[in-house]
Amino acid sequence: MSSNTARHSAIQAITTYKPHVAPLNFADTRPTDIFGCNVFNDRIMRERLPKAVYKSLHKTIA
Repeated sequence: MSSNTARHSAIQAITTYKPHVAPLNFADTRPTDIFGCNVFNDRIMRERLPKAVYKSLHKTIA
């Protein structure tokens, strides 16, 4: 793929992007409803990290 084709593909991907979810209506959404929604919390750490890494991290935090 030439650099011109790659550039054209990138621009096309950006201009045709459609988000998977509707945008938030900040007038009706309380900040506490969305605060920390993208945080790597304890449940996610337990699911995604190797068991030994999770235990060591949890011990360090505690």
